[in-house]
Amino acid sequence: MSKLIRVLAATTVLPGAALAVAAALAHAWAGRLPDPVATHWHGAPDGATPLGLFAGVCLALGAVVTVMITTTALTALRRGRPLPRLSVGMGAGFAVLPPAVLLSVLVPNLDVPDWHAARSGAVVLFFLLGTVAAGVAAGFAGGFPAPVVEDRAPRPSVGL
Repeated sequence: MSKLIRVLAATTVLPGAALAVAAALAHAWAGRLPDPVATHWHGAPDGATPLGLFAGVCLALGAVVTVMITTTALTALRRGRPLPRLSVGMGAGFAVLPPAVLLSVLVPNLDVPDWHAARSGAVVLFFLLGTVAAGVAAGFAGGFPAPVVEDRAPRPSVGL
């Protein structure tokens, strides 16, 4: 598999799939969600945001970050710079974060009469673990081992 395909799969396809799944679930669940939805928790829900606004901002932010990460990775690849696994994984994980936040807010709001009745927001931990897993997968799929930098000039020695 070529380097370009690996980088595109890690920085575009994986975050794009997360965005598509989050958008499809938000659309499918729209009838089962209150409007507005609870977006902040401090023991009990203490803040709300309109459903359309929250979903739109999360999806738009995820798309912008995905484009930025892909552009940065492709520019580095084209210039011959190394793309370490850590950089690719962190970038892809960061791009998957907005759809994970969207789903972690929508799940506690499912099938409740209004936003005050939303369940605990602790489910966010599972979505954050999913984000980490996506970043690790992207790092191994699209990143490359960092090249060993050789020292050309000898270092001074104390003669031990």
